[in-house]
Amino acid sequence: MTVPGPDAAPGPAPVVRRRGLARALAGVLGACVLGGCSPEAPPAGSGASQHPSAPQVPPLAVAPAMPRLLQMVDAAPSGPSEERRAELKDLLEAAFVPGLAAARTQALAQRSLAEDADALSAFELGLVHENPTVRAQCAWHLGQRGGPADLPLLLKRLRYESDRVTKCWVVGALHDLGNYGGLDDLLELMAAPDSSATAYELGGRILSELGRHPGEQLTYAGARLLIDRIAREWHRDGYVLRPAATGDASSDGQAAADPQPPREPALDELDPRLCARAARMLADMQGFQLRPVDDARFVLSRMGVLALPFLRIALRAEEDYLHAHALEVLIHLGRPGRPLTELVLPYLGLQPTESVAMRALGEIGAEQALPYLLAMLADDSIERRASAAGALGPLGLPAAIAPLRDRLQDPAEQVDVRVQAAWSLALLDPGVRFLRDALRDPSGVYHEPTLHELLDDVAHRVPR
Repeated sequence: MTVPGPDAAPGPAPVVRRRGLARALAGVLGACVLGGCSPEAPPAGSGASQHPSAPQVPPLAVAPAMPRLLQMVDAAPSGPSEERRAELKDLLEAAFVPGLAAARTQALAQRSLAEDADALSAFELGLVHENPTVRAQCAWHLGQRGGPADLPLLLKRLRYESDRVTKCWVVGALHDLGNYGGLDDLLELMAAPDSSATAYELGGRILSELGRHPGEQLTYAGARLLIDRIAREWHRDGYVLRPAATGDASSDGQAAADPQPPREPALDELDPRLCARAARMLADMQGFQLRPVDDARFVLSRMGVLALPFLRIALRAEEDYLHAHALEVLIHLGRPGRPLTELVLPYLGLQPTESVAMRALGEIGAEQALPYLLAMLADDSIERRASAAGALGPLGLPAAIAPLRDRLQDPAEQVDVRVQAAWSLALLDPGVRFLRDALRDPSGVYHEPTLHELLDDVAHRVPR
């Protein structure tokens, strides 16, 4: 597959965005990062006792979800038979494997494939072909001829694709279908020597088609800056608005956009194949196999607003694994998950999922969660205080600054709570100064690598 591109050196390596504090806190649990160790709970009269009591947690209403998921799986149209799948594979190889067939035979195979009634199924099957050229071609064709039902397949391919040039084509197909869950990968591909030219050209096409191209010679650094801006927009909203038909790009690469953002679709509005594929991913998370869980989390967290109707099912599920994993998906989905706030709040009253629910509420920007989180910040439980402190920063409300400062400045507070409070304050702005001052502290009581991790996470998080 020939891919034209500019003859230019790749730009600097991208900074990988970190989601959460797992890496930053891994080396300091139980250590005195922000000062001396302290009792299990804050002493009487400390700032914790000054916060209001939590409102009543809404009741949790759940029902069995597996029968509904399996019904959605069964409702999808049946695909080609095994015999037909073998024929399609042979046709794909004759059409796209370099050197396998003579040029005339290859052209005939490509024409036959384009006109085949099962062409879409063929391209979907070809995404897992052993030859990267076949995978790249099939990704491109799905971007041109496929639809939302192909997003789970392309996103899963994005996760497992090892050939970087082919991965560029997967990102391009996702763009063609209105999904930008692969732009973080594109930034990395622009920095890799063997994919930089392809990725740079793809970045230019994405910017042009979104009306974000500045209308002048685009440098690698400039392209990465604008692609990063779109990636942040996707993470923030779960969609990227296409330019209006008459929109012209401005000097900073912006354009007049369609003023109507996509709404959350109803299940009966979606392609049954998409419903079946999403339902299968949710159903396959039961048991002890980690790969189906990781696949479902990866795909759903990158589907934007299209993931919401499926997460609604999971959050209402009686099955523990379904609602637990749905909360984890929301943490990575972020702001697009805000419409699900009312389904998440009841999990604050359920011990196994309480801390995950707090973090999810913070990441989706659920403003209704503020009184619950402030009350838990004053709880006797260290785990509750730490979880609440870590959720209030992503929530992004200035009302959390004073209570978080109380926890940070309380010398009797546990180190885990103080680290989470410092990080959240950094997201809310005032705490950045604390973290930077701690780096300059000559006493050696602060764990410098952790402080760098926290500052890096703050600097590269999606702006709220």
